[in-house]
Amino acid sequence: MRLTSTIAASIGILIALYQPSLGAPVKLPPAETQIIKAVDRILAHPLQPSDAADIAKIVDYSNKTDRITITLDQAFVYISEDDRDRLCFGFYIAGATKFRLLHPEDARNKYADVLPALRAGLVEYRAIKTADRKYQNKRWDRVDQLDRAGQLPRWVEQTIEDKKNKSESPKTS
Repeated sequence: MRLTSTIAASIGILIALYQPSLGAPVKLPPAETQIIKAVDRILAHPLQPSDAADIAKIVDYSNKTDRITITLDQAFVYISEDDRDRLCFGFYIAGATKFRLLHPEDARNKYADVLPALRAGLVEYRAIKTADRKYQNKRWDRVDQLDRAGQLPRWVEQTIEDKKNKSESPKTS
């Protein structure tokens, strides 16, 4: 009986750690609720004609709002002139926007949204790769490999740590 209680408590703690929004739901204004719904729609059904309108709505919101800040860092953001890369970037912004709206407690951590943003971008990247095997983006390929190997969270953490150490190291001439 005691072991069962301990296991149940441990599972509850793990769920709270990985899904903090389950413990305390965030109350969002109707406009932001619509943004979350648009993000959920595109993530559930990538490569749909309606994605463009939803992505435009999400990107417009993220550009205009003062409620969230998305840090676009070249270490994590992959975009080129290829329309498919732009779609992946739109999904990246969507993932970051949703995370920022649902996790206002992480506002001071400028990199808190990177992992969910990358995973949202991967939704579109994988859908594109399935539809067009010739499509290639070496940076997204690397992120995909890391994610499938379960190493993406550690890579994100390490990349952020390396960037911080680089910016904190004294400059020498």
